[in-house]
Amino acid sequence: HQILQTREPIKNRLVGIRRADTAEIVWVMLNCFPAKNSHGNITEVLVSFIDVTERKKAEEALRSSEAQKKAILDGITTNIALVDTNLNILWSNKAAAQSVDKQPCDMVGRPCYSFWGDSVKPCANCPSLKAIQTGKSEHIIVHTPDGRIWDEGGEPILDEDNNVVGVVEIAQDITERKLAETALAAEKERLAVTLRSIGDGVITTDTQGNVVIMNKVAEHLTGWLQSEAQGQPLLSVFHIINERTRRPCENPAEKVLATGSVIELANHTLLVSRSGTERMIADSGAPIT
Repeated sequence: HQILQTREPIKNRLVGIRRADTAEIVWVMLNCFPAKNSHGNITEVLVSFIDVTERKKAEEALRSSEAQKKAILDGITTNIALVDTNLNILWSNKAAAQSVDKQPCDMVGRPCYSFWGDSVKPCANCPSLKAIQTGKSEHIIVHTPDGRIWDEGGEPILDEDNNVVGVVEIAQDITERKLAETALAAEKERLAVTLRSIGDGVITTDTQGNVVIMNKVAEHLTGWLQSEAQGQPLLSVFHIINERTRRPCENPAEKVLATGSVIELANHTLLVSRSGTERMIADSGAPIT
């Protein structure tokens, strides 16, 4: 009917045909051509079509997969961009674009360093360039003038012959993590200094009752170095027995973990060092919360 009205052919039109027997939609690619006589009048219409149902399903699956991938990558706060071997941007996620007040589409086709390097040449020590040269994952730590710290990396994309055809650039602001690590290191150093200055033997364990830290006095009394004792069950290092019965004493770490409160050892407790030396001790245990 359309050809009879327009007298023009129909080429590569995708249409759905509902099967009469199953009511299933079959997708076909349709072509229609008018046949004309010598006077230019249409005498018949030739209609041909091929089944493209599986291809359409595959295309829809691909579109769904691409949309899902985009949604996932746009939901990641880490800057991610795909560049070719000339460092021209092929794709970027929302976080990368927002970091330079752009839309992802505005960045395509332009070199990455024109946005993040603010220059006409690649950045010094560029991990993407190095990844292109080595074919391996490359990472660097960058300190920016505004005091931020970034972990920047290049992950090479290889073809079947292991040739680099592109790089996934990843940049993550790790300033807060680095500040926390520095603060933690300082706190550990203060703890170590404090433990070294205490005249009593001090041993800490994890929640499984395994040794984590020992000070020098504890090392001297038990005969164990901290490096040897770490990860060992407390009673393997802190071997205590009753002076009168010679029986092993209750594990103080287990008692503290069970009660959640400060405990003290019973009287007549002996500490047996690694060398067999016995010392009468007073002891207490406290939870670390």
